[in-house]
Amino acid sequence: YHMAPPALAFLRDARGRPRKLAFGSWFAMPLRILAAFGRLRGTFLDPFKGSKERKAAQRLLAEYRTTLVDLVARDDIARAREFADLPDMIRGFGHVREAGIARYDKARADLLKDSEENGAAEAFAIAAE
Repeated sequence: YHMAPPALAFLRDARGRPRKLAFGSWFAMPLRILAAFGRLRGTFLDPFKGSKERKAAQRLLAEYRTTLVDLVARDDIARAREFADLPDMIRGFGHVREAGIARYDKARADLLKDSEENGAAEAFAIAAE
């Protein structure tokens, strides 16, 4: 197993990314135990609930839901469909996920800016009539 555990993120490679460590076959048992604790995810007993990645995931989910509801409420279905595809940008773990989140945040901001500009232009056109 080759992993870069978040607890050892201070270990960096030459490119500044978390260094991957090699674990032998003995590591299968701790991984099984960790997988068994997967049922705790999202509960008050979740040992990782305060981690940076988990907080980012919660923020993204809340933003996604409110933005999608807002776009549908404005009858901006084309942009809602475009927005619904944005989470596909976010993949992986650690620095890979952080880069995906940065791309997602920029794309979301651009999409919302375009939507607001279009909404303002439509409101102006309706008022002019």
